Amino acid sequence: ADSLHVLLVEDNEDARKATARLLQLAGFQVSAADNGASALQLTGVKRPPDVALVDINLPDMDGYALVQQLKMLPGTEHMRFIALSGQA
Repeated sequence: ADSLHVLLVEDNEDARKATARLLQLAGFQVSAADNGASALQLTGVKRPPDVALVDINLPDMDGYALVQQLKMLPGTEHMRFIALSGQA
C-alpha cells in the first residue's frame, strides 16, 4: 500500500523542516510549502495529498482561503484538512 501523502503548509522554516522530518520518519510522503501559492502549485503537479496540515497565518493568504482553493482542485475531493497555528 502507498503511504499517505501529507501536504504541509507552514511559513516558519524551522517548524516546517521539523514537522516534515517527523512525518517522514513516521512513514508519510510529505510535500512541504512555505506559502499558499506554492501549496496550490504542488497540489496541481503531484499526486493529490490525502491530508493537508495548513498554517492559518500564511504570508500570502490565510489558511482558510487556501483550504477553499485546494478543495476546488481536481482530485482533492477526499482530502482532509488540519489547521495549524503558532498562536496560543
